[in-house]
Amino acid sequence: MVDALIKSLTPRKAPDARPAELDPSEFLAAAVRADQPRPSRAEAEHAVHTLLSYIGENPHREGLLDTPRRVVEAFDELYQGYHQCPAEVLDRTFGETAGYDDFVLVRDIEFTSQCEHHMMPFYGKAHIAYTPVERVVGLSKLARLTDIFARRLQTQEHLTAQIAAAIDEILKPRGVAVLIEAARLLFNSQPRRTIRFVAFSCEEPPYFHCDEMGSQVYARLCRERGDHIVGMLCLEMVGYYNDAPNSQQIPPAIPKFLHWAFPKRGNFLAAVGNLRSVKLNWRFRRGFKRAVRFPLFSICLPEAVNEIRFSDNSSFWDQGYPALMLTDTSFLRNPHYHEATDTPDTLDYERMAAVTLGVIGGVTKLARANLPRSRSS
Repeated sequence: MVDALIKSLTPRKAPDARPAELDPSEFLAAAVRADQPRPSRAEAEHAVHTLLSYIGENPHREGLLDTPRRVVEAFDELYQGYHQCPAEVLDRTFGETAGYDDFVLVRDIEFTSQCEHHMMPFYGKAHIAYTPVERVVGLSKLARLTDIFARRLQTQEHLTAQIAAAIDEILKPRGVAVLIEAARLLFNSQPRRTIRFVAFSCEEPPYFHCDEMGSQVYARLCRERGDHIVGMLCLEMVGYYNDAPNSQQIPPAIPKFLHWAFPKRGNFLAAVGNLRSVKLNWRFRRGFKRAVRFPLFSICLPEAVNEIRFSDNSSFWDQGYPALMLTDTSFLRNPHYHEATDTPDTLDYERMAAVTLGVIGGVTKLARANLPRSRSS
């Protein structure tokens, strides 16, 4: 199981700090202007005719005579997002937000898109959350926004960034988070075990470590159903890295005579388990290191070290399941943690991408483990 959390939402960046590739003028309007020169439908159909000849087919045989027309019609539907305006979808909002101080979350928005590199389909689910200030938008509009961006040539990363930036630009919330569960990266892995992607709500106070905490509710249901969960991976904060000497702090509960065993530079990902999660940690490490060259600090500690219980992995430990917290160690490294300076420009996106590949490698290793398969996850 991979747990993907929507953590405390960061404050909005100043407009001049927005990356150039997310300039609102480039994606908030319809991508195709009414006055933009385009090939005619007849020219598009002729291009399909040419491609049929290129692959060795006879475009004049009976079964293919109408194929160019059908393909162009299919393109009109698959890529209709180029002719739709995301800003118009979010234009109608409601102002009745008085007294509401929590985030709005819409889960399991299914989408299908086309990879911009090979025009091959990929699919998945989007979870969108934002914290409103003065205006909220109808929940169905968030699904519509996702569909518009998905009906353009995309990558998973661009799709995620465009949805988040559109909501940030138009609704101007306190923060926005988007999680894309795309099956593309694991599509060909043929896992022997079920892989679940889960986003938990109610992780922060006042629900933290209470029965109503989202992961506590879910883990209890898993135990009541008798689910055999081989391992839970909690994606905690994974975006802050610092190569400076002594940029990494050590949990106060760790005895000083063991400090030598801990990294002193905050440039690694930590895979942290309790003592019952040693085998899970070892298997995950093998898959992670096989997939990517990235520093991974793997350790299992007694739960008396309170810092290792600060996320949703602890809910699964409470139910007797092995679990790992995958983390950049948050406040033990990041000076911006829960501060107004905790903005997207402090994150290292290249290293986050490497971590993503490593996590996929670890998940693939766990999913292919030769373990009992009945009711397994």
